Amino acid sequence: MRNEALRNLLESVGWQSARRRRIAGDASPRRYERLIRSGGDTAILMDAQPSVCGSQQPFLAATDYLRRQGFSAPKILATDLRAGFILLEDLGDALFARVVERNPDAEAEIYLAAINLLAQIRKIQDPGPFQPYTVDDQVQLAALAFEWYRRVASGSELQPEIMSQFTNVMKQLIAELPPQMVFTHRDFHAENLIWLPEREGVQKVGLLDIQDASLCHPAYDLVSLLEDARRDLSQSLRETCLRAYCDITGNNKDELDFALAVCGSQRNLRIIGTFARLAVLDGKSSYLDLLPRVWQHLQHDLAHPKLADLSKFVKKELPAVTHLTLTALRTACQ
Repeated sequence: MRNEALRNLLESVGWQSARRRRIAGDASPRRYERLIRSGGDTAILMDAQPSVCGSQQPFLAATDYLRRQGFSAPKILATDLRAGFILLEDLGDALFARVVERNPDAEAEIYLAAINLLAQIRKIQDPGPFQPYTVDDQVQLAALAFEWYRRVASGSELQPEIMSQFTNVMKQLIAELPPQMVFTHRDFHAENLIWLPEREGVQKVGLLDIQDASLCHPAYDLVSLLEDARRDLSQSLRETCLRAYCDITGNNKDELDFALAVCGSQRNLRIIGTFARLAVLDGKSSYLDLLPRVWQHLQHDLAHPKLADLSKFVKKELPAVTHLTLTALRTACQ
């Protein structure tokens, strides 16, 4: 039935004769193909079976919102949400990470373009259809580091009363952030950003994987970019990006550093837990190779003086990412 639904969808927009080539996807169960017509036109087919991937309405809503605001989200060419198919504009293969691999001298230019995009998003008054990334949501997701990484790496679970200590510390830190809520991609990093140099302004940065968009503090996407789980940024580039961001937004640097530390610690704890879960539960062991970098990001965030209580708790209750802990995770994965 899904094959018939796909055939009907492609026929409705003239793509039924296109060649199909599987392309790399993301961490979700969604699958992607590039469709190539005889004249060279291309499009991207998202295969998101509803029984596995859930509703794709959030993706469509985020795409529509960003395009209305003048950003480069992929145009929707056709949909069959019942079957779980979406045909998208093809923004190309120039992911930030691949561009820098081919041309390291372009790194500063493209990252500053992304910084400009984030600064412009802060100015949007329309909150769109998005729900807040609540304090409870953030604490629950940060706790994945203890639920999956710690449990498997150390072979023990934290007692509920000790986890409540973590909840209280994390909640207090997030509550100290100014109550500024803006559109937040939540995975704003070099594997989800496409370089489109032929476009102008903020449209030079194409946005992918936007289905988890929420309303959150502006520092969340900024730290996602600067503390990338998949690639390293030099300290000089980080400082250049932060100066540029402060120049555009008028942010106080000390206040921004605190917000980055809070958002970064929450995000990196979530990633540690999520990557451990992907390995152990889904057999995606390649994510374990990224954990040492994420751990280093977390240590950088926890070094902020105002995060001393959280740093003390993590040091005591969360085993460091080492060869031994990674071996335990890989054994569980096997």
